[in-house]
Amino acid sequence: MSSLDERSHTFVVRIWEERRDLANATPTWRGRVDEVRTGARRYFTTLEDLMTYLSSQSGMTAPAPEPIPLSPSLRRR
Repeated sequence: MSSLDERSHTFVVRIWEERRDLANATPTWRGRVDEVRTGARRYFTTLEDLMTYLSSQSGMTAPAPEPIPLSPSLRRR
């Protein structure tokens, strides 16, 4: 049987905004995830990249989002 440490993962995620010196430039979001047990560090620029990395390391996958039904008053007739 595996110990809890072998079956669990601890990640530290840091997200920050980088502002650019150009006038009217859109700020860029950056991020970093550290895997505590191994010391692995990855940088990312999108939440999709973060989720892909966490999924690959943990073996977990996110369920497909279920569609949200429109209320009867908003449905086209």
